[in-house]
Amino acid sequence: PLDPLRPGPDPRLRGQVLHTILESFLRHGGGAEDPRARLMAIADAVLTEAVAWPSARALWLAKLERAAEFFLTENTRHGGVPVLIEQKAGVDLPGLDFRLTARPDRIDVLPDGRLRLIDYKTGAVPTEDQQAQFDNQLLLEACMAERGAFGPDLPTDVASIAYIGLGAGPKVVETTITDEVTRGTAAKPDDSGLFAAAVEAALDQEEHEQDREDEHGQAEAVDRRVMRAGGEHEPDQ
Repeated sequence: PLDPLRPGPDPRLRGQVLHTILESFLRHGGGAEDPRARLMAIADAVLTEAVAWPSARALWLAKLERAAEFFLTENTRHGGVPVLIEQKAGVDLPGLDFRLTARPDRIDVLPDGRLRLIDYKTGAVPTEDQQAQFDNQLLLEACMAERGAFGPDLPTDVASIAYIGLGAGPKVVETTITDEVTRGTAAKPDDSGLFAAAVEAALDQEEHEQDREDEHGQAEAVDRRVMRAGGEHEPDQ
């Protein structure tokens, strides 16, 4: 779709801002004496620079503040060490003229040496059924990790994938990676046919994601109108 004639604080911008905040915190603020204060200071600085609408800045900062404790608890709960943050990589599909690329939000190495792949969401977190049918971003990234797509120094054994929602109702949807889970996305290098089918499903997902963004954009517009009228309505993100 075309960019709007009049730019506004839409869900896409909010997602980009959140990822910038979390990336900066994970790279530079994770060891702070007061991690919550450090997170909110980074958020305030990023919002001031990236968001030109004062009401949106205040709203998004308040939402992150409500989710901050949840994020910080989840950040250390598994004992993982972030080894890749917002870094693009790719893998060629054997026998196909196609290169699959991805930019994971975060990959941790767990204490047992396996990987945990994480994707942060400001909107709805996909259920396990949705992941199995069409919302298979992290499943594909897990297959890429098992093929060594994210660097020769990283392990290739993936323990789990996790979608972490930081919207109105913070939650985690985590899936343990087994051969059965990744069978449809071809964890093994010689399963290029299954992997190709999964890639086609992922392309179909883009249209679904755009529909969800449009719905969230309408909800945010209602949210701002209600706020100006003095109401307290807050849509799910």
